[in-house]
Amino acid sequence: MDVVNQFPSDPDWPTVTVVSRPGDLEPRWRDDAAVVGGAVFAAMRPDRLIPAWIVLWFLWFLGWFGHAAGIGGRMFPGNAVEMWERWRDDPPLFAEAPATDASGELLHGVLLAIGGGVLVLLWAMLVRLDAERLGRDRDVTVLSALRWSVSSWRRLVGAVLLPPVLAFLLALPALGFGLLTRIPGLDVVVAAFWIVPLVPAFAGALIAVAWFCGLPFIVPAAACEDGDPVETTIRVAGLLRRRFPRAVVMLLVAVVSGAVGWMLVAGVAATTIGLASVGLGHAAWPVSWPALESIPRPHPRGLNPTIAAGMIQWWFDVVVSLAHAWAFAFVLLACGRVLLVIRRVADRLPFDDLGESSPE
Repeated sequence: MDVVNQFPSDPDWPTVTVVSRPGDLEPRWRDDAAVVGGAVFAAMRPDRLIPAWIVLWFLWFLGWFGHAAGIGGRMFPGNAVEMWERWRDDPPLFAEAPATDASGELLHGVLLAIGGGVLVLLWAMLVRLDAERLGRDRDVTVLSALRWSVSSWRRLVGAVLLPPVLAFLLALPALGFGLLTRIPGLDVVVAAFWIVPLVPAFAGALIAVAWFCGLPFIVPAAACEDGDPVETTIRVAGLLRRRFPRAVVMLLVAVVSGAVGWMLVAGVAATTIGLASVGLGHAAWPVSWPALESIPRPHPRGLNPTIAAGMIQWWFDVVVSLAHAWAFAFVLLACGRVLLVIRRVADRLPFDDLGESSPE
């Protein structure tokens, strides 16, 4: 008789039961650390580095334009790129509206909104590119990821803006009750029922604290999962609460690996500029390592100080800006990888579980 593919009916049929502790199913700490530390090399990939470099230059341009309007110092202070310093010291003559004017304040808000929106879209795009490669071994093109990010801009930007807006709306009952206290004789009655604004204010405080604590991971969570912005914020805060020690350790791993990676990247940039300056003699433009700050030197003899020297300095600034773009991309990718490893442990979700929406 053919017994293939038939379930045995004999109760004495031998069976094997595999028993394991829950901790044995969790990834090891060193495996998670390797994933987070791998962001050092993931940020060097051209499809991650070039978009970050373009957006970084765009943000520098917004800061330069904002300073020309009298507000750039408040938007992007302390930029280490020498070109930015020259722009800051010698702003153009157009758009010189002072920051105290209403037009300057309006321009300040517009530039912040534009820069923040572009940063969120880039962040989501880079995280999704990295997650697709890490979880599904799938290389998505930059244009496909960019189209996906732009088409999902409402959900991505809403994940960042909606929680604080909701927290502010929950504080409005307190504002209304506060106005009622201005009425003589009614203030005592209003104070007796102050529990009414306390309840929504408590809910708003929970949302605001959860948003603030999980802010570095909200955009990666929105890029890797579906859900409304408030749900994303609460989910991120829950992941950090449930695996807080692992989250702290992974963040420390990201900081250490980022510092080591910056030493390597800065060394490559400084060596590149040094080797390219050999033909210029002792009066070339060396940069300090690892800060990549230019050392003031006189212009080489025979070079036009306003044209040739400026163009050579511009090329050296491009090399330095690529190093800064690597640091920029590393921070964004490291936040996404920390979220993925924490989610894999806390919710038992593999890296390939990236929600329904996906770049095509």
